[in-house]
Amino acid sequence: MKLTKSQLKEMINQELKEAGKWEAPDIKAYKELEKINMQVYRIVGSLRHKADMDKAIHTWMMGLHAGLKKRGIKIK
Repeated sequence: MKLTKSQLKEMINQELKEAGKWEAPDIKAYKELEKINMQVYRIVGSLRHKADMDKAIHTWMMGLHAGLKKRGIKIK
């Protein structure tokens, strides 16, 4: 299932509304990660006709997961 930017933003906003019990650091982390998401979308959009983005993203995600795992963050 592919999500559009507006669908993603709507999901994030809904989760933030439901997360009234969250502490401020959690919300800040979520917003900072959302900014990174938008940067990734821009990069993918600008290079999609010039590179094999499926392969590039897969390789990048594997590296990201490995790096997070080394730092003790569990990815499901």
